Amino acid sequence: MDKLTYRILDALGSRLGNPISISRLAGDIKKKYGKGQYRNIYYKAKALEKEGIITLASSGKSMLAELNLAYARLPDTMALAELESKSSLLAKRKSLGIILPEIESAFAREFYTIDSISLISPERNARLNRMELLFILREGESRQIQNEAKAIYSLAKTIRDRYNIRIDCLIMPEKAFISFLKSPEINPLKEMLADKIAFSSPQMFWAVICAAYMRGDKAAAQEGIEPGKISDDELRYNLLRFGYSEIGWKASEQNRICIEMIIAAAMLERGARLFYAAPVLLLKNKPDMMLLAFICLKYRLLGKLLGILEALRRLGHKEYAEMEEVIKAIGVKTEQVDLSAVKRNMELYGTWQ
Repeated sequence: MDKLTYRILDALGSRLGNPISISRLAGDIKKKYGKGQYRNIYYKAKALEKEGIITLASSGKSMLAELNLAYARLPDTMALAELESKSSLLAKRKSLGIILPEIESAFAREFYTIDSISLISPERNARLNRMELLFILREGESRQIQNEAKAIYSLAKTIRDRYNIRIDCLIMPEKAFISFLKSPEINPLKEMLADKIAFSSPQMFWAVICAAYMRGDKAAAQEGIEPGKISDDELRYNLLRFGYSEIGWKASEQNRICIEMIIAAAMLERGARLFYAAPVLLLKNKPDMMLLAFICLKYRLLGKLLGILEALRRLGHKEYAEMEEVIKAIGVKTEQVDLSAVKRNMELYGTWQ
């Protein structure tokens, strides 16, 4: 794959589901690589369109480019781009040259259900001596996926301890992965598309996305948001949306944010009342616990989440008992929460059984 083809595919992959003009594409490439001549990019884009790899559509005086997810060989083509990204990263971050091959071989040896593994925000995380890994799993029974997740967390902990590097894992079965990518809500999966390297089985990463597209499920990258940067108005609006309110609350239309991020935002230091909204939200909704655990681990809230799950179990709610045991495999200690406060809020919001 020639250099310009790689740069075009890399740029379009990071904007998946969001067609961009050739001039914007040239700007993205110039910003990342220091140069990007419109003329060269235009003619290369036309050549890639002729091959079927990308599509170009007229929009006024502009041409909008995006990946052609219906192209049968796109997973193979994008796999080459991912491997080029991996090679470039390893050239700059030589310390990863030891741990990445071990991660790939160790998980391939132990798990046959893993479709692909991706590094999330690889450059930024490498500077912080940490890794965020996205595991896409084949579909299976709930208990099987939970067992696999527990084993993945345990193996990641072993590698983490060996190399003295923080490793945060997000484990997503295929259907959940696609569900988040096509969701209109702001969520971390859509953000991850913009800055990731599928370093293990990249063909399968893109095959899952292309297969979903052919079924009518269109994935789209989107700018994300941190729990601590969710505004009070956004938090209030989404809390109301998910069944939690307080006296006098009113909210105008705001950004729709996934339940997992809203639970994490409530658990941050915004006052005890909002912290104890989290158990109510857990019982009134069905958050993806793998994603919630990942968010809480990233923002150092996992111990508190385990404390809430323990409190719910002690109060007779066993819905999350199995996931509580799975999440414990990450290796974070449970932080105790006020059992009476959890019970009081459950009674107040009609979730006490």
